Amino acid sequence: MPLWPAFHRFTAGHRVGIQVAPGAHPGYTRNPATGEPALTATVTVRADKEISHDTARPSRIALPVRV
Repeated sequence: MPLWPAFHRFTAGHRVGIQVAPGAHPGYTRNPATGEPALTATVTVRADKEISHDTARPSRIALPVRV
């Protein structure tokens, strides 16, 4: 899933924390996880996310480096 353009300049050695969540209401429009339009949905369902961290199923986030 592509992300919206964003930027931040990190200093050398800086660590990045990532939060994975199916929604961040009210900061962003809710995701009903049913396929219905977000603004008119009347039913919502639980959305599970899985992050794998073993060698058979590695997950990663690739961040571009510009100097």
